[in-house]
Amino acid sequence: MKHLIILISCCILVSCSSKNAQFGAPFTLQSSQSMTVSEAVKPANYDRIVRVEGDCYQVCQEEGCWLVVTDGKSKLHVIIKDKDFAAPMDCGGKKIALEGTVQEQLTTEDDARTYAVQSGKSEAEANAIQGDQRVPMFVATSLEVQ
Repeated sequence: MKHLIILISCCILVSCSSKNAQFGAPFTLQSSQSMTVSEAVKPANYDRIVRVEGDCYQVCQEEGCWLVVTDGKSKLHVIIKDKDFAAPMDCGGKKIALEGTVQEQLTTEDDARTYAVQSGKSEAEANAIQGDQRVPMFVATSLEVQ
């Protein structure tokens, strides 16, 4: 009986080992082709499929429908393409990899203020935003939480 308990405990530990959790479509780009958030937000990388690696700064706590990824220098708002999957709500602070496209999108003043706060800007900075804004947005087709 003692050996059975030890065997079951070992099986549980092995099954709980850290595995990368993947969501959405399979990645098409290799990790060696990854770029930082700072590189991804350059206009030269807009509208083409890219793989971005960074830290999950914040994630939607209602549905997992958006998140913010950072490399420590830049932050990028991420939405899930066609709501095909949801980001795990506990991935904040974890390393993540994303695949998709960076698109410059026209947002309303209110949405621009919301995105600014989600990206860590103060209320005063967000309230200073005037009018509609063009902001880079990452449209994710794949997500891996490491």
